[in-house]
Amino acid sequence: MYDLAVQSAMRVMYRAGELGYVPMWLQYGRTDWNRQSCAEAFLRSTKNDDDTLVMLDIDHDHPKNIVEKLVADDKDVVVPLMFRRGEPYQCCAFRRTPDGVLHHIATFPAGLHKMDALGAGALAIKRKVFTTLQAAGHCWFWKYEYKDNLESPSEDLYFSKICGEAGVEMWLDCDIETPHITYGFIDRSTHDEYFADHPELGNLITVRKE
Repeated sequence: MYDLAVQSAMRVMYRAGELGYVPMWLQYGRTDWNRQSCAEAFLRSTKNDDDTLVMLDIDHDHPKNIVEKLVADDKDVVVPLMFRRGEPYQCCAFRRTPDGVLHHIATFPAGLHKMDALGAGALAIKRKVFTTLQAAGHCWFWKYEYKDNLESPSEDLYFSKICGEAGVEMWLDCDIETPHITYGFIDRSTHDEYFADHPELGNLITVRKE
């Protein structure tokens, strides 16, 4: 973890602790396995359909109030605005075109917007999502699928896929942003500057205010 990430995690933990949220501690390990372990522990320790699991990756500068803000959105699955930490810095949120292909979105109007797939650097999931997925035959919520297209191999896109199949809605909150941490921050300005310098890169979806 970068020093900035440790500081961010401490701020989030102090704030969440003040509000009575329960932390879940994980050892370093494979992402799909750790996410699955979180979900299974969450299911064992909760009963209310609207109880919410918030997962925060360790390579982001999360706002200290990110947990309460994601929970306050009151959506089955919701993420903040995030961007990939490497070129071309696309947004970690996707919509599907009529040909069935996922595309990164390119504009970020304020508010909540329904998406067809999401990254999971910061992710809030209601308990009923997991029980819905189980009822649809999915006992493994995250896994790597290796295919020759955009929808693989990340575990978060697999989660998005099975949510779509089960009719679970997924949302992006453009009013919350959590920058990726590298040797600096990857945020909206990084994305916009990169795509302004590379007009040949298409394959993006424009989002209008809803």
